[in-house]
Amino acid sequence: MQKFYTLVGIGFLIYLPIAFTYRVYEDFSHPETWDEDWQTDPRVYLPISGLAAVVVGIVVVLGCRKQYLRKVRWQEINREFQRDVADKQREGKWEEAAEAMRHYEELLKSESNKCE
Repeated sequence: MQKFYTLVGIGFLIYLPIAFTYRVYEDFSHPETWDEDWQTDPRVYLPISGLAAVVVGIVVVLGCRKQYLRKVRWQEINREFQRDVADKQREGKWEEAAEAMRHYEELLKSESNKCE
């Protein structure tokens, strides 16, 4: 089901700019109709569209930044975990290494539950 919604979203993202460009072209081709109907007046909808584009851009950038920071955080946790387990195994502390492994698995489960 997620693939379906992904395809619908991608289709919408492809259709929307094409439809908007066509609408702008048609409205600029007939400036005599601008004062008759506010819906065909680009002086009304272009500023609103520009503001919406900026807001959507900010949301996308902040979402990508959040995802990147989460990825970096998990890479650091993974590196620390690997170092910790390797150190404990080198020292012969197998029980503590197994405990660290269980702790890491619990951390992964709790974080995956947060994301869903």
